[in-house]
Amino acid sequence: PWILYWILHALNLLNAEPIDSYSNVIYTLNLLQNNGGGYSGGLDQLPHCAPTYASVLALCIVGTEESLSSINRSKLYKFFLLMKDSSGGFKMHHDGEVDCRGTYTVIAIARICNILTPELTDGVVDYLLRCQSFDGGFGGEPGNEGHGGYNFCALAALCILGKANDCDLSEQIHWLVHRQLKLEGGFQGRTNKLVDACYSFWQGSALAIIEIILNNNDDLIDLTNYLYIKNNTNSSSCTTNQSLDDDVNIPNSQRIKQVDDLDGDLLFNQLALQRYILHCGQQIENGGLRDKPGKPRDFYHSCYALSGLAIAQHSYLYNSNNINNNQTPLVYGDVDNLLKPTSAIYNISLDKLNFAINYFSKYSNKHDDIIN
Repeated sequence: PWILYWILHALNLLNAEPIDSYSNVIYTLNLLQNNGGGYSGGLDQLPHCAPTYASVLALCIVGTEESLSSINRSKLYKFFLLMKDSSGGFKMHHDGEVDCRGTYTVIAIARICNILTPELTDGVVDYLLRCQSFDGGFGGEPGNEGHGGYNFCALAALCILGKANDCDLSEQIHWLVHRQLKLEGGFQGRTNKLVDACYSFWQGSALAIIEIILNNNDDLIDLTNYLYIKNNTNSSSCTTNQSLDDDVNIPNSQRIKQVDDLDGDLLFNQLALQRYILHCGQQIENGGLRDKPGKPRDFYHSCYALSGLAIAQHSYLYNSNNINNNQTPLVYGDVDNLLKPTSAIYNISLDKLNFAINYFSKYSNKHDDIIN
């Protein structure tokens, strides 16, 4: 499921969806859906929260009623309840580890599938708050040092639950902004570590979530702003959504703004990050993205480097206070570097997220109704 998600999301951001393969994606993921709920990483394996997260997001990217109806919400909900731990967090699988990662995957997928009940969220906020480290970042478990991947998971889950302001936000911001390194321009995952292109998303998106928290703490604000721009722009003006979704023939000079060191709404240097991804993260010879020069390309880094690039380009979506005055992507280099915008919290493109949220909203989100 992870390889499917990484490839499908990357291609979706590039506006190059492999639509002819979508029926095979649905078929494959149906084989991995466990009879007791959730998805496995392979045939005859235990259901696991991580491949469940990847599977549902992949089906959301396919973005059809067939793909979303293949998800058994009732059994998925029962599986998530079984993974709930007395600490307030969630196990990754039966008898598995309890950490921020498992907790985020459950909360995020439950939110998309409209099964986020009080029974599921009881104790989750307190558990996540205990995972904030002395350094301001969130670790995988209480007592661990701050780590970019776990930090994103904790912050995103708290934002979904509307409780991100309950953490030490000033220390969180301090920790995050010091993860972008001045020389390279990319992000490191932990203190005293090297830059890695995958943290372009994990840390860059966390800073986009900070922008969301400081404004209105709405986990869908980027989607709301996206739809506002799409629905309130006439055919003679430029919007991100027209140029990406409708392939409108717009002059390059109107379509983007060349980014500089001072541009953007986010608390990091959006130019420097884009430069690192495009100059150091790309494997120019035969395509794909990588951790850093000297490392091989792979699907994981291709997905998350492109996701971070999209976050850096579309920072205007995370602040609704200035949305009427700022609707222009900030792009380093050629106009063809412009990607589709991605959700800061769920990391699928906003058009796909919109379809999924609308699809599942027609079902009840009451515990007894979902169980039955």
